[in-house]
Amino acid sequence: MKTFKFSIIAKFLYRYSFIPIASIMLFYIVVSASGIHLDVMNVLPMLINILFLYVIIRFYVKSYAQFPFEIEVTEEKLICKNFKYGKDGFEIKFADIKNIEGGVFENKPTKALVIYAEGKEQSISISPHMKNYNRLLTLILSRINKNMYDDLILKVRENQKLPAINKMSGKIKKTSRKKKK
Repeated sequence: MKTFKFSIIAKFLYRYSFIPIASIMLFYIVVSASGIHLDVMNVLPMLINILFLYVIIRFYVKSYAQFPFEIEVTEEKLICKNFKYGKDGFEIKFADIKNIEGGVFENKPTKALVIYAEGKEQSISISPHMKNYNRLLTLILSRINKNMYDDLILKVRENQKLPAINKMSGKIKKTSRKKKK
């Protein structure tokens, strides 16, 4: 069994970064609200700030409720625990994984990886900022079924948008062979 965790700094940022952002938004809402008696046009900035605050709160609640801060990998399952909002942990068997999206599979390496499992109403997200993220991804890919693995690898190859570099590497290999002769 291998355990993967966030670093203390990353865990702190994920848990508490919302506080200063929400505080700044609340400050702007109060400033806009206090200026309404001077000019009715201050209602517009206040409503925009309220909308932004709502979007930020919704983003944090929806996305980071799916992030386990600790993942254990065994031969047959992922054990996810220590969620941001104190949810109990749960297990996902590798045989039950029906889809993996995001991250390198959508050519967005900084985006979270989302794992969907059959029979589970909840998916989990794995941040690329987790310690040994590449090792965790390798372990997951080595344990899922072969068809899904092949589909995911095909997705990665289709999403590669570097044909110029691939052509260039072929030219470099050809010129290095000529020098050896």
